[in-house]
Amino acid sequence: MNTEITIYLLEDNEDDVYLFKQIINTDDSCKYTTIVFDSVAGIERTLQNIIPDLLIVDLNIPESFGLQTLRDVKEVSQDIPIIVLTGSDETLGLQAIQLGAQDYLLKGEIHPQALKEQLDLPESEAFCMQHLKN
Repeated sequence: MNTEITIYLLEDNEDDVYLFKQIINTDDSCKYTTIVFDSVAGIERTLQNIIPDLLIVDLNIPESFGLQTLRDVKEVSQDIPIIVLTGSDETLGLQAIQLGAQDYLLKGEIHPQALKEQLDLPESEAFCMQHLKN
């Protein structure tokens, strides 16, 4: 099985971007194209041309903080699944889910298997299979 998944990553920390890319590059089952943004405005502009399969959103960026970042992204993202990244606050992650995020990841606990499980959302194999049919 080999399919392509486009991810928009909203992250302002270059080290976290590097780590994210290293982790997903270890997965041979899908080809991931990651487009990195450091602002919601950048995502909004690019959504006019390229619709991603998944949005991964750091909740703390220079222009926005916490759940407001998720609200801002949801305003421009249509129905694209969103996974939020949070520093170490599980409560914030759960609140993000209540506001409509698909799931959350704690930055300090990201490891290849956990991230791959999240990237295989929704319903893991069904997500990749849908893209194979398209």
